[in-house]
Amino acid sequence: MSTPTPAVIRLTVTASQPLAIGRTPQTGQLRTAQPLVPGSVVRGAFAARWIRQHGTPRTMSPDGRERFLTVFESGAVRFGPLYPHHSALRWLSAPTHKYGRPSDCTTPEPDLADTEADPVCTGCTTPLESARDGLDGADGLLTDRTHAGLDADDRPIDGQLYTRQRIRGGTRLDGLLTGPTDLLDQLTTDTSPLLLGGNRTASGRTTLTHQPATIDPPETTGQTVILRLHSPAIFVDDYGRPLPAPHPPDLARRLGIDNVHIERHWVRTDTVGGWHLASGLPKPTEQVTVAGSVYRLRCSSPPPSQALAALAHHGIGLRRHEGFGWISYPRAGDPA
Repeated sequence: MSTPTPAVIRLTVTASQPLAIGRTPQTGQLRTAQPLVPGSVVRGAFAARWIRQHGTPRTMSPDGRERFLTVFESGAVRFGPLYPHHSALRWLSAPTHKYGRPSDCTTPEPDLADTEADPVCTGCTTPLESARDGLDGADGLLTDRTHAGLDADDRPIDGQLYTRQRIRGGTRLDGLLTGPTDLLDQLTTDTSPLLLGGNRTASGRTTLTHQPATIDPPETTGQTVILRLHSPAIFVDDYGRPLPAPHPPDLARRLGIDNVHIERHWVRTDTVGGWHLASGLPKPTEQVTVAGSVYRLRCSSPPPSQALAALAHHGIGLRRHEGFGWISYPRAGDPA
């Protein structure tokens, strides 16, 4: 029996206040931020709003606790990252001009995932170099604010100034939620404030709208499939050891074919941690493959369209309900 295709909604979030979205736990003078909101932060914000309305899982009714666990822990609902409106991920498979594109060069930069290219631009002969992960179109979204460290009585402590980066108030961000319609309705019909990020006494308040959306399957040509990570992903082998790429036997099983070979890949890795609000405990630190990484797969036979659609909806890797492993996402700013 096939699994029903989850419903998809597109979230549009506008920051009424600046958003403090930290990269990792930081103790230095400068607390850097990301110009986006990871799916794990989106999930945490919805969970915190639920807890403010209904109490903690320990104090909820049995039915309420079961509902909470179904929404936030079972994997039934996936929470996608929020990207600034009209921004775009940089694909690591698309090399860039090493010294910047000359003003008179109009030749598009190649994407090595679906074409072979020379190590120099054919239009201006400038050398090309590997792309760096990040976002295009997100310049100027971060602002700095300096704070004083406070003691137990909320008095400033000498010599403890620090600067926190935040996403500017008024920024619009777009993302996705997928899951059963009744669970998505319960998340989106709550009109109480959704608070994103840290330092929520002075930042984090947002307004939220939503509309139905669709998810496209991966790019496919015959037996070749291109997988592009739209969020970080966590991969492990059969023994639980971290990998920089999805495990081919798992991909073959999910695509319903005999085997899959990763012909080429363009990846970078990082580490992520976090805090689990409901339990009050830190999350494990994991190796992740960063958003913007790309894989070119060679399949033993053309994958069925239904399997490709299911892969796009359910994602790849571990902890997918926490915002990891998205392989299909509308470009921020595109119609849903």
